[in-house]
Amino acid sequence: MKLNHASPTPLYYQLRQQIRNQIMDGSLPYGSELPSEPKLAAELKLSRATVKQAYDGLVNEGLITRKQGKGTYVSYQRSEFDIIQEPNFYQRMDERGAQQRARILESGYVRADEHVAKKLHLEPGTEICYFKRVRCVNDLPSIIQTVYIRKEYAGGLLESDLSSLSFHRYIEEHSGVTLNCFDMLINAIILDPYECDILELADAIPGFRFFTVYWHDDIPVVYNERVFRGDTVQLGLKFNFNRDESSGVKINEFGLLKDRVQP
Repeated sequence: MKLNHASPTPLYYQLRQQIRNQIMDGSLPYGSELPSEPKLAAELKLSRATVKQAYDGLVNEGLITRKQGKGTYVSYQRSEFDIIQEPNFYQRMDERGAQQRARILESGYVRADEHVAKKLHLEPGTEICYFKRVRCVNDLPSIIQTVYIRKEYAGGLLESDLSSLSFHRYIEEHSGVTLNCFDMLINAIILDPYECDILELADAIPGFRFFTVYWHDDIPVVYNERVFRGDTVQLGLKFNFNRDESSGVKINEFGLLKDRVQP
């Protein structure tokens, strides 16, 4: 690592950025041990306070963790799964051999409040299917998922094994419809104490909250809220388009940024 002492950018910030880049591009993979604060300070001719400030920032981002009496380690596990382009990405993870399980927190039939009713184009108080679960990928609690489904499309879903079920696949197979459109809103968040407890996190870290409506033609069938822990997920967009003015701007591809550009 090389720091520019003449730059107006603070040294702690330069150091944090360089370590972050090495974590995100895989040069420092999950589980890698970082140098101790005194050792790195001596190597880079920095004060220990500067190194501590850089490490503190990486801890707050959920990229590294300190283990008392053991050292500082990379805790970020990069995901290669397309969580933007593929709404039913659990099926895609199955295909790639990821180990999945879920713990059911709540399930049943409930009355839609105004927010959910608006998403599903229903009258408030309409009975709908509901469940909440925490999903683990390769034994890491990663996603809190809250699902609301129009009752006429749910069938016997609640009597099925919700710990392994894909509601997307279930609805298509049992209701004879295709969920052929979805719209999604994504918010960056700091996980609150309840979410940290469910995801087995000792400290609050950044995350993402996804709000997704799945449609069959012009009928909203499912409203799905998901909370992703930020140390396992990265988001990006890739656009390929034609700048030929005669044809206008045409988007050819939309999805998760993969290998060409690293954050």
